[in-house]
Amino acid sequence: MNWYSTIWYWWSFYSFIPLVLLTLYRLRIQESVFTLNEKALKSYTIDTIFRVLLSPMIFYYSLDSIYILMQYDRLDACNFSFLAHHLITLAGLPTAMSLPYYPWFAMAPVTWHGLLIVYPHETWLNYPYLAILLLMAYGINQKPWKDLPIYQSLGKYGLALLPTLAGLWLFSCKNDMANVL
Repeated sequence: MNWYSTIWYWWSFYSFIPLVLLTLYRLRIQESVFTLNEKALKSYTIDTIFRVLLSPMIFYYSLDSIYILMQYDRLDACNFSFLAHHLITLAGLPTAMSLPYYPWFAMAPVTWHGLLIVYPHETWLNYPYLAILLLMAYGINQKPWKDLPIYQSLGKYGLALLPTLAGLWLFSCKNDMANVL
């Protein structure tokens, strides 16, 4: 594992519990959002903290994408799937980072993703991850989210990730970050 992957691993490890707590807290209070003006969702401290915990993705996915492209001789099906996953995520990050309010079902995939990084050989973790992604796709298409363009945009990026995840599963790719030197 290279230096930035090591940092990403430990970031995923140490941020997992805070992400779980934020997601569960938002799940507990989610109903209050429906009493707000649907066109002007407020941002809360929990959203700012989540955004901060999300931000290292920008650096890791950018660096790993560059490294994968620089090592084109190692661009097999797994690295191509990782590259596509990273590029779609990077394209969707401006939308994700600018959400005023993170619904719990939009927080859950990021939270679970940390487990996939920390436990890369526990492939059974991929199945709940898929279920969480599908739950996000469902949730984003419910009121008030389906009427708000920024959340619909996030949902489209989430759906665009599904083929890359299918590639990672189809080719039995591991999340151990040993794909680049």
